[in-house]
Amino acid sequence: MASTITWEDVKNTAIEIADELDAFTPQQESLVVNMANRRIPVSKFGDDTFDARRYYAAHQAAIAAGPSAGEGTTSSETIGNVSTGVTLAVNNPTPDKNFLSTVYGREYWNILQANYQAFYVG
Repeated sequence: MASTITWEDVKNTAIEIADELDAFTPQQESLVVNMANRRIPVSKFGDDTFDARRYYAAHQAAIAAGPSAGEGTTSSETIGNVSTGVTLAVNNPTPDKNFLSTVYGREYWNILQANYQAFYVG
């Protein structure tokens, strides 16, 4: 089974945000795909390599398509001619938990954990 992914594989994985992914330039598409193909080694993921790469790339694309880090979310409310607004706190996960911020990252994380092999010295 081929383990190298394409941009179409990423879009088919992240089908919920496929419209947003259509706005990516060819250079951005290549960056996401090449990053996944390089960073997810066959030697570690074996038969799960293709799926791990798809989910990893979809996660990276979803992050890139979202708001910039640190922006937070604006919440506002208007009643009559009175309005109020607030910027909600940003949820910046630690690097090892970053994958839990998207559904695609969580799927990648599950594959990663399933392929984790403890190193035993004894």
